[in-house]
Amino acid sequence: MQEITTRFATKSDIPIIMDLIMELAIYEKEPESVTTQKTDFEENWESFVVILAENQNEVVGMAFMYHSFSTWAGKMCHLEDLIVREKFRRLGIGHILFKSAIQYVNDHQINRLKWEVLDWNEPAIQFYKKYDAHVENSWLTCRLKKDQLESYKQVK
Repeated sequence: MQEITTRFATKSDIPIIMDLIMELAIYEKEPESVTTQKTDFEENWESFVVILAENQNEVVGMAFMYHSFSTWAGKMCHLEDLIVREKFRRLGIGHILFKSAIQYVNDHQINRLKWEVLDWNEPAIQFYKKYDAHVENSWLTCRLKKDQLESYKQVK
């Protein structure tokens, strides 16, 4: 394995971004839950930041983030996904990507980096704890899916 490099993704990287997302969905046993299309990424390209990790010009992982705002902390960045291809895990690539995400946040004077981790994903939880991350158990993630949102279109 050569030295791992990182770079910001461009629109031409959308297919590999989608491949990485599907690989994560398969790992999490929910490939049917991925409904985003190439056009979704193209039309919303300015809404997110993607840092890619490469080994000999092969993309081996990514950090997918978007800007947000906290009423308590101000500028915030949400790390939506940190993905390393299965055959490249345990080689330090996750650390490189996570440090790159932290560097991005620092470079942009962002006050908070936030993300979720599944409660069953013990390797990921231990990974984040190495950074002294506070893994909260008092906040529960809530969401409404598209079909649920559509059922409220006629709310008066």
